Amino acid sequence: MNRRLKRTAIGASALVVAVLVTTLVVSQPDEPLGAKITVPQAQDSDVDPDIRTPPPTSVSVILPSSPIDTTIAAPPPPPRTPPATSAHRQPPVQSQPTSPRPAPVDFQAEEARIHKGSVQSNHSGFTGSGFVDYFNEPGGFVEWTVTATATGGTDAVFRFANGSNAPRPMAITVNGILVSSAAFPVTNGWSDWRTLTVHISLLTGTNRIRAIGTGENGGANLDKVTVVLPPS
Repeated sequence: MNRRLKRTAIGASALVVAVLVTTLVVSQPDEPLGAKITVPQAQDSDVDPDIRTPPPTSVSVILPSSPIDTTIAAPPPPPRTPPATSAHRQPPVQSQPTSPRPAPVDFQAEEARIHKGSVQSNHSGFTGSGFVDYFNEPGGFVEWTVTATATGGTDAVFRFANGSNAPRPMAITVNGILVSSAAFPVTNGWSDWRTLTVHISLLTGTNRIRAIGTGENGGANLDKVTVVLPPS
């Protein structure tokens, strides 16, 4: 009997606690979004000691908060650089034209004026139609006429052969003026052609280049003279 009364009293106490909890929940004022709501729990004094209950705690309920705008604003575009104007552009560099170097000109000996000599072709290696063979006596010469468009210094390159056993001395004159006394050396036979260079000066217009054999045996055999005419 006492046990039944005791259970009845416990049930009534639990009902009272439930009514109080409901009243508290209903009577709570409106809380802002995101605020915590604390719900009171039953105390040990109101519960049957034979019934094990957890220690008094509070239950927290998190109300949903308003959404947060997570949109990231795009950075502003970089400033536009104005295009370069023609005032800042450098004009192209123009190369200065160079005048072409004059080409050398060949003057064949067999086409020149010949004194105390003859045109021959009995030794190989010559250019043109032949070469000039000096008589075996002094005073023979080969004279070329060269026309220049400007005055200036240049080189006269003589192509020769000397198959004798001694050098052949020769005087080189330009317009009657002696410019060189040269000894044309011995070559390896009369078909072995070599060159000998003499520096000369030409005048504008007609010039006479003469190669005079001054030795007892005359001059060396001459094939041609090559001249680079001064540029005009």
